[in-house]
This record gives sequence, structure tokens and C-alpha cells, in this order.
Amino acid sequence: MSLGRIVVDADYSHPRSEKLVGKKMRYCYESGYTFEHHYIDKDTIVWTAIGKDLDGYAQEEKYHCFEVSPGVFFITWCEETTLYSLEEGIQREGPWPVAIVADINKLIATVAFLNPSEHGGCEYIVDQGRIEVRT
Repeated sequence: MSLGRIVVDADYSHPRSEKLVGKKMRYCYESGYTFEHHYIDKDTIVWTAIGKDLDGYAQEEKYHCFEVSPGVFFITWCEETTLYSLEEGIQREGPWPVAIVADINKLIATVAFLNPSEHGGCEYIVDQGRIEVRT
């Protein structure tokens, strides 16, 4: 499945950033969901769900990170498949885009993403929360 393409490095673009590489950050959202992101390298993120109906579930993704202002990052990726709940245990075909604005200065984040719904469709979710920098 083709997930499209992201055009980067234009003369007028925000610079692609490697400042999060090697870091583990926990995103604790108002919805009650918590995700730990491990930025493995400049291209690879592993996210792990903490608690609720996805506890312990993890996926590795190819991501893009841009520093839009000092300490403020736009982080995005597109999942080919994702899981709605561990109880179901079924991967749902995507694409499932995710976009996060992470303000490391204020330790806050806003995320927008498509997620499988319990009835087989999808829902658009915007959530906000706090960030805990782990390493």
C-alpha cells in the first residue's frame, strides 16, 4: 500500500530536526491515553501504549520531525496498520496518519490522528496533554 509521500527540505521549509534522536518521551493525554515514544534515530520511532485498552502494545514507524520554533517540534508519521484494542487483537489496515505538536519548553503536546472506531470505521481525534521527558 502506498502511503503517499512527504516533500521535505524545500528552501522555505522548517528544518528537519534530529534533536529528539535517542530520547524517550511520555505523552500523557487528557483522554487518559499515555504513549511512550522512543526516537531511535532520525527516521525511526517506536511508540508504546501505557495503560488502558492498549497497554504494552508497540509499533515501529518511520517518522518526520521538524523544529518549527526553538523547542517546538512538529512530529508526524503514517501507520500502514494499527490496533484498535488488545482484546480484539486485529490489525486494521490504514493509512492511519498521526501529527503531534510537542512543545518541550512548556512540556505540552497536541496530537491529531485518525483511529479505527469500534464499529469498523474511523474517527478523527484531537487530544492534548503533558510531556514527560524520560531520557
